[in-house]
Amino acid sequence: METVKSIGTSYYFPWVTTAISVSCAIYLILKQKAARDSDNDRVINPDIDKDNPKVVHSFDAEDLFPYCDGAHKPHNKATGDNLGPLNINKRNNK
Repeated sequence: METVKSIGTSYYFPWVTTAISVSCAIYLILKQKAARDSDNDRVINPDIDKDNPKVVHSFDAEDLFPYCDGAHKPHNKATGDNLGPLNINKRNNK
């Protein structure tokens, strides 16, 4: 019975901290994966001028983004959004 009493917190502390660390890491990985999977179906503009199919105020979008390829149109049609996701990629003009 004395051997059980002699095992104190110094015996359990590394095991408990390791279990907590692994649990937190698994939680954060799963949370990030779930957020990444749900980003495609998310509405970007939840409440500004939802009755208009396109929202543009006080500037011409073609002046700011002359390389629009219309890739946001399927997103708008699928989610009912009126503002598509903005993806700007550097072009390699060689």
